[in-house]
Amino acid sequence: MTTAALTRSFEAFDAYFDRFLDWVWDHTWLSERGGAILSDMYFEYKDGAVEFSWNNRSPEEGVAFDCELGGTRVDAEVFRAVVLEFVDTYERHWGIKVDDDSTWARL
Repeated sequence: MTTAALTRSFEAFDAYFDRFLDWVWDHTWLSERGGAILSDMYFEYKDGAVEFSWNNRSPEEGVAFDCELGGTRVDAEVFRAVVLEFVDTYERHWGIKVDDDSTWARL
């Protein structure tokens, strides 16, 4: 393989890996965990449902999850209702406003 071809190959891999990392960032809760140890869980909206999948076979040392590997789908409206009820309860309990930037779109 020529140097130019190898360079193109590395560039193609880097572009793929960047897209992959963007997808992971957008479909997990890693960006919002604040250092907490959470399960490796992925979320994706598909056909009116929210699909969850997880793989926790290699958790942090000393941390064990009951459900190491799996997945399920939940109707998107049910998911939304449960999340908003959780946020409302959290806000009432702690006396804080989570939705201070209107990102929760309570339509």
